[in-house]
Amino acid sequence: MSDMESFHDFISGKNILCCLLSTTSTIPKWIPELLKESGISDYQVLQGTTPLPVRNLYETPETLGTDRISSAIGAYYLSGCKRSVLCIDSGTALTYDIVNCAGEYLGGNISPGLAMRFRSLHDYTSRLPLLSPQHRPTEIGTSTESAIVNGVMKGMSHEIEGFIKEYSLAFPNLDVYLTGGDALDFDLHMNRRLKKEKNLVLIGLNIILNHIHEIK
Repeated sequence: MSDMESFHDFISGKNILCCLLSTTSTIPKWIPELLKESGISDYQVLQGTTPLPVRNLYETPETLGTDRISSAIGAYYLSGCKRSVLCIDSGTALTYDIVNCAGEYLGGNISPGLAMRFRSLHDYTSRLPLLSPQHRPTEIGTSTESAIVNGVMKGMSHEIEGFIKEYSLAFPNLDVYLTGGDALDFDLHMNRRLKKEKNLVLIGLNIILNHIHEIK
C-alpha cells in the first residue's frame, strides 16, 4: 500500500472539521488534493508565520523545525503553562528546546541523534563496525564493539544530563520532557521532574490548531 492510499484510508469516514499539516521536509502535493476531495477545506500548513500560543523569540523562525516548536508547546501546556520547560526530542537529531515560565519560546540546541552517532563512526573511519541502539552499554568497553556502544550510548546520556543540569540552574523549578523514537533508550534519574511523553509533537500540534481557531 502506498503512502497516498494509507493517508486516504486514514481520513476516510472520519468527521474531520479542520487540520494542521506539519513536516520537517516537504508536504507532498497529493495531501492537500486528497483533503479537498474528502471535503476538508479548512487546513493550514504550520510554518514560521503561523500564529502560536507562545511568543516565539527564535531569531530565524522560518528555519525552525515544526517538530521542535510543536513539542516545546506541548510540554509547556502539559506543565500547566506556569513553569519553564525543557523539551528533549531524541530522534534523527537530538534537540533541546526551552519555553520559559512567561510563555516565551527561547530556542535551544541541536546535536546528532543516536543512529547518526553510530553511523558517523562507521562512515568516517575505515575499520569501525556499524552498530545500533539494539546493543546495550556495559560498565566499561572490553572490545571495539562494546567501546563504541558505551561511547555512543553513555556519551549521549551524559550530554542529556549535562544540559538538564545547566538549564535547571538557569530556570528554577524546570520541568523536563523527553520524547522521540529513541527516548525510551535512556533511563535518566538525575532530575525528579523528568517526564517521558511519546506523543508530545502531536499534543503540541493540536494545541496550535486550537489556538489558530480561537483567534479567528
